[in-house]
Amino acid sequence: MNKLNKIYDLILEGLYSSYGITSELGRKEFLSGLKPHIRDLRESFQNKQVRVDYSNKNIQAAYLIAYYPSYVEMTYEVLNRHGVEALSFKNKELNVCLFGAGAAPEAIALLNFITTHNLNNIEVVVIRAYDIFASTWSFSLDLIEQFIVPHFWESKKFKLIGRDLDLCKHDGFKDIRQEIRNSNLLIFQNCLNELDDRNTAIQNIKYLAQNISPESTLIIADLSGYQVVIEAKSKIEYILKEIPRLNFFKSNDKEEIRIKTLIPLIIKQNLLTGSDGLIPRSTVKFNFISAYHLPEAPDVIPDTISLEILRAYIENLEITQRNTQQENEELRNLLNHLQQQTQDLQRRLDEQVRSSINFEDKENRDLSLERLDKSVAAVDISLRELILQNRDAVLSQTKLAHRKLEKRLWIAIIGAGGLGIIAICLLLISLFRR
Repeated sequence: MNKLNKIYDLILEGLYSSYGITSELGRKEFLSGLKPHIRDLRESFQNKQVRVDYSNKNIQAAYLIAYYPSYVEMTYEVLNRHGVEALSFKNKELNVCLFGAGAAPEAIALLNFITTHNLNNIEVVVIRAYDIFASTWSFSLDLIEQFIVPHFWESKKFKLIGRDLDLCKHDGFKDIRQEIRNSNLLIFQNCLNELDDRNTAIQNIKYLAQNISPESTLIIADLSGYQVVIEAKSKIEYILKEIPRLNFFKSNDKEEIRIKTLIPLIIKQNLLTGSDGLIPRSTVKFNFISAYHLPEAPDVIPDTISLEILRAYIENLEITQRNTQQENEELRNLLNHLQQQTQDLQRRLDEQVRSSINFEDKENRDLSLERLDKSVAAVDISLRELILQNRDAVLSQTKLAHRKLEKRLWIAIIGAGGLGIIAICLLLISLFRR
């Protein structure tokens, strides 16, 4: 069952009780008498700068019937667009600040949101309704707390605190800084077109956004049919995006919902008759922007175990580096020794080949020796290139390889090089002996 369907009946019950109306005729006359006040409200809301005398009790009664239910639905829809995951309703006590609150329709929307989404962990709701005429709105706030809240919140604890606050006063929010810091949800709704000094109000909103806690959400929702509202929200959006670590979220420029709450027949017949400007509201066009702080990165403080592991790791790196340097030096010495041995082997090979060849013909002998010299020179060049290439490759690999792997690699290279030299020499000796 949608609890919002009862909201008109609850408002009427509260108004009848406040005015002391008990008869059916008295109810009809009361509603009919609110017609001029509905017209005054609608005429005022069409102006760029809204001017309404909310101190008039009849004006508040007209507002509660003609506007309050639709604004409850609007706030409820805004909350739904954010979803439970985006709203930090995790504590047992939920603290909320409403700015430009008036009769605080946001309060009922929030209670309906909590119960509809079964947020049963919340046991206490404290709402602070800030408005330049908060004390004037006490008639409506008392009616809401007494007649409407119990239907949505039953026996759970609830406080609705009205407090005067001029949104256009320079540094006006500094006096409530602690309340801002302690709040989980902060809402501005349908008030931007009623501000005398919007630039100062926007600076106050900036101050608020800079001081909300990381667990809270700031929502600014307003009707989309006013140019002054569009301009104000554009400036607010720009400011919010400039605040570090503030995540920004907005709706489409022209959101529209159809009012689902059913209007009682007595209101249709005696107040919102559908003629002479007294047409029941069927839709609400609005948009919103909201922001919340991104979680701050926690300070990383290593514990004792982590520090010991880190120290041991660094010491192991230092040992490994020293061992690698020593191994590289040993390998360089080994390569130099290999080069020297290769040169000696070439010299002995040349001597052995020359002494083992017996030529009968001097001309053939000289030709053979010349060919042998060229062959030996070619072997010498190839051998040197092979050693240099292998040395560079091995030196680069030893920086990353372990000692055993490096020694096995070098043994393989040296063995392969030695076998290659011996094979070439034996081939040459065999050829020339023939």
